[in-house]
Amino acid sequence: MSIKFFRQKILQFSRVVWASDENQARRLASLRRWMPRLEVKVVDRGGTPVSYIGQQGEIWARGFPIMLGSYGDTQKTNEAITPSG
Repeated sequence: MSIKFFRQKILQFSRVVWASDENQARRLASLRRWMPRLEVKVVDRGGTPVSYIGQQGEIWARGFPIMLGSYGDTQKTNEAITPSG
């Protein structure tokens, strides 16, 4: 019997930066601290880091707890993960 082993990195990310839509007041509050060995930044639609507190943006994260890629699918990996992480 041959069993392939792979890491479930994408599932772990949901615990890194997750906010529920159920309670908007809580969702808009600070996420406080990141997990160890994780680099996080908030960027605008062009990928430039946001310049002031309160500016809307997308959370980008990279580090040990983040997935390495889509298992067996290089094309999807390249679509989801930028060269710099």
